[in-house]
Amino acid sequence: MLSILYRASFYSYEISFLIFAAALFYHGAVLGILTRALKLPDWGWLAHLAGALLLLCALIHFYVYHSLSPQYMLTGSANQLLLMYLLKTFSMAGVLLAGAALVIGNGLYLKRTS
Repeated sequence: MLSILYRASFYSYEISFLIFAAALFYHGAVLGILTRALKLPDWGWLAHLAGALLLLCALIHFYVYHSLSPQYMLTGSANQLLLMYLLKTFSMAGVLLAGAALVIGNGLYLKRTS
């Protein structure tokens, strides 16, 4: 039972990641529509970029943790383990970049509208 809950916690992490990425896409679309309607500079593309980056990182993270990790931890060579850790680092750096793009995009949008 505990192993099922442990595995479900990993999947809920990825599912929430994907929901957040979809919310960023939606947020970018709403920003784009509002800025066009009000004839303001469009900064919604940054939210789209952040959503795309976050979605890519979620997929890489999911692939590394659920496909590569168990296989390479037992039988992998040093190069395969290095690749796995590089992919993990890339996915986490992508999350940070996506968050920064979202904050900068919203800050620029608010600065232009105020």
